[in-house]
Amino acid sequence: MADLTKAQVKKNLVDLQKRIETNPRARASFLKDPAAALGRTGLALSAERARAINTFVEKQTQTPGARVSGAAIRPSGAANEVEVTVSVGVKF
Repeated sequence: MADLTKAQVKKNLVDLQKRIETNPRARASFLKDPAAALGRTGLALSAERARAINTFVEKQTQTPGARVSGAAIRPSGAANEVEVTVSVGVKF
């Protein structure tokens, strides 16, 4: 993906969040490979970070009754960083 500005990446992440929350196919695609979905937004992830995200989402969604309810995007404090939070709920 071409170099994007921070504003463009943030817009793409917000769009991804909306799709995850409203579109079952987008949610399924995200759950299958969250790092790839985040990468398609223009967010640069190291290989280590990508593996950690994929492993976390896989473990969380293997819990019976788990579902991803959405993602939150906010600045993390550093000028060139964005924090992405994936929420996984579990019903008992």
